[in-house]
Amino acid sequence: MIVEQCLFGYEDGHRLLASSLPLGDEASLLVELSDLAPGSMFGRSEGYWTGIPAPMLGRYVLMRTWPAPEMSRPGCVWTHGLLLDPISLGELPDLSALAAYMRRPTTPNDRSTYREALFVEAREGVSVGGVDDSQLRALLISLYGVPGPADMLSEPGEADGAVFAVWSQQWPRLRRNFRFQTAVTRGKRTSFITRFDISFHLRGGDEVNSNALGESAWLSLAISDAKHGPEGALRTFLHRYGVDVRRQRGSFRPLAEIKLLDVVSDQRSGRRLLELITATFPDPEDAASLKQDIVDGVLVPVAQIEVLSFVLSQGQNPILPLPTIAGLSRLEALWPIRSDDMLDLAERAVGFGSALGSAIFTIVSGIIPPDEFWALTTKFPSIRLRMVTGQPELLLLDGMRVVDNATVASMLKLVPTDAAICNELITRLLDRDNEALARAALDHFPRSVAAQVIAALDEGALPIGSAWVRVLAGQPEVLLDPTAMSRVSKTSLFYELAETLGWLTPEVIRAGILPWMAAISDIANDLNEDRSAVLQSFLVALALMSGSDSGRRVLEEFFHEVHERIMGSSLPLRARDMLLPMLPDAGWYKNWDLGARLRLAIATAYVEYNYPPKSYAMLGRTRKSRLLLADAAGSVRGGEALEAAARRG
Repeated sequence: MIVEQCLFGYEDGHRLLASSLPLGDEASLLVELSDLAPGSMFGRSEGYWTGIPAPMLGRYVLMRTWPAPEMSRPGCVWTHGLLLDPISLGELPDLSALAAYMRRPTTPNDRSTYREALFVEAREGVSVGGVDDSQLRALLISLYGVPGPADMLSEPGEADGAVFAVWSQQWPRLRRNFRFQTAVTRGKRTSFITRFDISFHLRGGDEVNSNALGESAWLSLAISDAKHGPEGALRTFLHRYGVDVRRQRGSFRPLAEIKLLDVVSDQRSGRRLLELITATFPDPEDAASLKQDIVDGVLVPVAQIEVLSFVLSQGQNPILPLPTIAGLSRLEALWPIRSDDMLDLAERAVGFGSALGSAIFTIVSGIIPPDEFWALTTKFPSIRLRMVTGQPELLLLDGMRVVDNATVASMLKLVPTDAAICNELITRLLDRDNEALARAALDHFPRSVAAQVIAALDEGALPIGSAWVRVLAGQPEVLLDPTAMSRVSKTSLFYELAETLGWLTPEVIRAGILPWMAAISDIANDLNEDRSAVLQSFLVALALMSGSDSGRRVLEEFFHEVHERIMGSSLPLRARDMLLPMLPDAGWYKNWDLGARLRLAIATAYVEYNYPPKSYAMLGRTRKSRLLLADAAGSVRGGEALEAAARRG
């Protein structure tokens, strides 16, 4: 790169002697700074360094000052200055490389070479003095640990190496604003030609640089990095994230501390990271690239959960930006190490109802292993609610067995009533003998509950809590659904259901005969004779009140058996009691004949419901019973056709 230069020295006073670039309005300041610093001493050193921005030139000026004892006037000095453009200054990996281009004039008339620009290579640095740990520590604390300019203790030339090491560590903008002078004065400077960030005075016999006593993790990291030169881990970080910080020196220590959190993290890192960000970079645009990488989990990834939680709750005046899609995906790397914290974040995200909240929920919910869903989400009801809403099949997982009945009951309403899982879900819940759960299920899935309870009772292969039967019986309009009743395959279950319902109650009568007929044609009779008679009498009584075609079919199916038991005086009392309310009053002298009264009731029903005469004739399966039915029809007004059909039999 091409670097302009200039030379200052004595010629009827200290002045600019040569320059490859006109210095314009900056000339007077640079002349003053290039002269011997008031009270400074050289001791064993060959000279001292001065670095200062020259904004009117658009350059940074690095000057090397040497004593000039060969001049006639005492106190004369030579000062060679390099006029560096800011871009070149920022690109040099080690600024001590510039020392190789500093040249003291060999004679008072050696000026011509200073009138031409130099070609400077970005090569390895050269030694400008030893880099002492104590000097580095003191310098770093003075620059970044305390506010304002600092005056350090030193011997002449002792701190030069540390100054260049610290300067090289800085990011470009901080470099080009660094104001320093390594001249050592006898006492603290009370006035300045310009305001330096760092200056030095001579150490007394008993004086100790108090700054050197300080120590902290960020300081140790900065010292190690400064000693390693361009290979230091910290400076790459600083050069990347110092590019858009607003405060320059004030940002160094927080950036170093954030780098430490990135290298050595634990679960407390998130809190400390947010403290640093909010205190140091409160403006949304300040340290924008750093903030984006923190939110995206590129930096301090273990803290991304706390950071995203902060982002969710920022409100109208955000400090941190929203994460990118790629950034959000990095959350997955924290599972399962911080699974509880991730679930807590997702739980909060659901509550915010924002696009970011939805995105966080989607990421976290997609990570949860299905077989661990119920166990992991015990403390996170909002996650459960939202996930089950979107994936009702989660209710079928074995892990749900550990979930309490009240929670399961609340989840049922999230399942669409036409969902494919309804029947299987009810089946999995039947062994829970809990009335509140059974009622919640019945309210939401009435048909599925009725069908699955009946099927379970019929098959007898699954355990079923009695609460389900009680609750279902409490809603006979649901239990007596034809689809549900069609699941019955045994008369014993018909008997049990009728018993549970209370037999001929108003609700049963209102439902009619159709539910019982849903499976009557294929049903297997596993009842003893007496119970069979009770069930058949119940169905006949219900059919007499039905008036439907199903009622006619029931009479065709069961009249003969009931009538034969009556005629043989073997009808159980309970069956008799069911029939009696349906039978006409035949007078005190004939009411004893239950068979005759039943035939009259049948004939009356056939006339009233306009059932076909052929069906009436089929009721009698023997010649005798058909004649008895013919007699009954003959005594009923309008029963002539029935009588004729029965007699033709």
